[in-house]
Amino acid sequence: MATYVRVIKLGGSLLDWPGLREAFRTWRAKQAPAVDLLVVGGGKAADWIREADQLHGLGDDAAHQLAIQAMQLNALLAEALWPEALALTRLDSLRDRTLLPGLWVLQAWPALSDVEQARFASLLPHTWNVTSDSIAAWLAGAINVDELVLLKSSLPPHESIAPCAAAEYVDRYFPAVAVGIPFIRAVDLRSPDHDEQAIR
Repeated sequence: MATYVRVIKLGGSLLDWPGLREAFRTWRAKQAPAVDLLVVGGGKAADWIREADQLHGLGDDAAHQLAIQAMQLNALLAEALWPEALALTRLDSLRDRTLLPGLWVLQAWPALSDVEQARFASLLPHTWNVTSDSIAAWLAGAINVDELVLLKSSLPPHESIAPCAAAEYVDRYFPAVAVGIPFIRAVDLRSPDHDEQAIR
């Protein structure tokens, strides 16, 4: 029987919350066993890159690569928060379903470099319309995972993907890459009961 694979996108807005470490462990303990691949958002580090791009005109390519590096920095933070997690630097074993169930943290660099992306699917556009939401959805589609979970600080304002993007709950490119993912759910990790809602 194939191992269940779940991509979990951890929103950058949660990284400065003191309750994050235990809330994540509590939520994950309630989930069915799976290969859990944690994709950590860029958070304030990515915001700083965006500001630098506006100030200095870095250009789309440079800003995109730096934003991926911001995600990589936060991946290392996640490893410090959850030492039980294992690092994943290549996508091959995930696509081939050879990983053991457990918590894996995606090392955004080099796993999300253009060279690695091209080995699995079409490249993500180098634009600020693509954030870690779309990156997680792209990854989920590229390796045919069973579900995508968005851990955020609130529940979505709609049950449909396009209105969620229009309301900036997810980024603008998300609807283009979320097509074909079997199951997407959003979780308000800050809520005491970790309220969740499916997004279709």
